[in-house]
Amino acid sequence: MILDVEPLNQPQREALVGFIVIQRIRNPHFIESLKKSFAPVVASEVGIGKAESKLYMRAVYETLYSQHEFYDKLAKPIIYSRWVIVRSATPDFVLPDVCNLFGVHEGRRYVLMPLTPKDCLVVLPFEVKEPRIIPHYIMASCSMVRDVSYVLRCAAKHEFLSAKGASFSSTDEEPNKVMQRIILSIAKITADE
Repeated sequence: MILDVEPLNQPQREALVGFIVIQRIRNPHFIESLKKSFAPVVASEVGIGKAESKLYMRAVYETLYSQHEFYDKLAKPIIYSRWVIVRSATPDFVLPDVCNLFGVHEGRRYVLMPLTPKDCLVVLPFEVKEPRIIPHYIMASCSMVRDVSYVLRCAAKHEFLSAKGASFSSTDEEPNKVMQRIILSIAKITADE
């Protein structure tokens, strides 16, 4: 529906946010970083043996799925932010092995999530009182496509998937600086809509 510019009602919007969050917390790289951060706490609370037990650590990780407060901290800023579908004329958006990119800009969460090689959902770090039933849609300039693709490739831990016809240019810019440029550019384009 989101790719076909169809209106999203509240349950559909919440389902998409749920998908975004679940993809984030089920990602193997996220799971591994959580296990590493949980291990010292588990070791000090219940012993080193439990911290080294894959089965026990998996059970600790699985408790996240019943932590509504944790889920809300990830989901709520996404629901009440400006959504923009950035479209490209070329198949240059990649799918990093982390699936989507969560970040913070000026104290608010943003999300960058490729949907297809030509479509990328950008959840801007700007709060809205009432979410739009149809997100903003913009056709990206060549420089924006290059920037989005670059940030997605930099987010990959080991690898990414791309369309056969994708073209990549390299830059030495800090990915956070590029992401800030993307956010400000998209915000300016969608400000009057």
